[in-house]
Amino acid sequence: MKLLYFAWLRAKIGIAEETVEPPTGVATVGALLDWLKRRGPGFADALQDISVVRVAVNDAGNVIDATLQDPGSSRYFSHMASESAKAWRFAPATARQSRKWLLQFEFSRAGVEANAAAVP
Repeated sequence: MKLLYFAWLRAKIGIAEETVEPPTGVATVGALLDWLKRRGPGFADALQDISVVRVAVNDAGNVIDATLQDPGSSRYFSHMASESAKAWRFAPATARQSRKWLLQFEFSRAGVEANAAAVP
């Protein structure tokens, strides 16, 4: 599996990308994050406050449902991620695009980063 690290995560762990073989049983994003946290203090520090929110989007691009998939360690940041996800707007649907997305929020002293990935 090839992993790419961006922005402050790259700064914390000191690498931009790597190819890894996660152990058997690491089959979800949450399990992968848990495994990465155990790889060293840089990973543990960088990945301590991550919230993953699963959202459903209507054809107009509005979020119609947001569910915390991985709430992270802080109820405050989980709440902030959930509320932020509800305010996201996506491009209107064309053809057979996925209308379900995972939004990953990464909280640090420098601010918040968010990434979206379509769910097949």
